[in-house]
Amino acid sequence: MHFLQTDEEFRQGCEETALNFVGSKLPEGESITAGQLQVCFDYMAAELPFFVDTPSILDVPPSVAAYHVKMPLTDVLFARGGGLRATRNQAYAVVRPEAAQAPHHAPTGGNADERRAA
Repeated sequence: MHFLQTDEEFRQGCEETALNFVGSKLPEGESITAGQLQVCFDYMAAELPFFVDTPSILDVPPSVAAYHVKMPLTDVLFARGGGLRATRNQAYAVVRPEAAQAPHHAPTGGNADERRAA
């Protein structure tokens, strides 16, 4: 991936993303190896087009990439400035299940103002 060699901010975002995912799964006291880091970089290179420019790939006006966590690389790809950045019509959303809560029952009587105050 060209930007790994030419864009320090991008490389750092990729390394932080790899450490965030792989590093958290390593046994206590072990560090990510160069081989594991390269596999992570290869995976990110394969997925990156969909985070950067899905609209061009799928020939759609806008697109939102949805993921269950915010990746460190997201801040780089969706920041302003030079280097590899997401297109203007590409967005990113973190999607998580709602926390378990007691059922909420909306008031049904009265007018809209009375229901809002309840």
